[in-house]
Amino acid sequence: MNLEIENCSENLNVKILDLTGKIIYSDIYQAESVKKINLENFANGIYFLEISNSKNEKLKTFKIQKS
Repeated sequence: MNLEIENCSENLNVKILDLTGKIIYSDIYQAESVKKINLENFANGIYFLEISNSKNEKLKTFKIQKS
C-alpha cells in the first residue's frame, strides 16, 4: 500500500490499528514523500489507518480491508 498526501508541509504520524484499537503499525510520514506500507504479513480483515499531526491531534482515519 502506498500513502501519498498532497500539499503536506509537516511530518505526520501514521498508525494502523486493528478492530480492538491495538496499534499494529506505527511510523512517521515525511512531508513531500510517498510512504510504502507493507500489509503482506497482516491477516485478512478490517483495519484503520489513522493520521495525526506532531501534536498527536487526529487529522483523518481511513478504513482498510485486506483480503
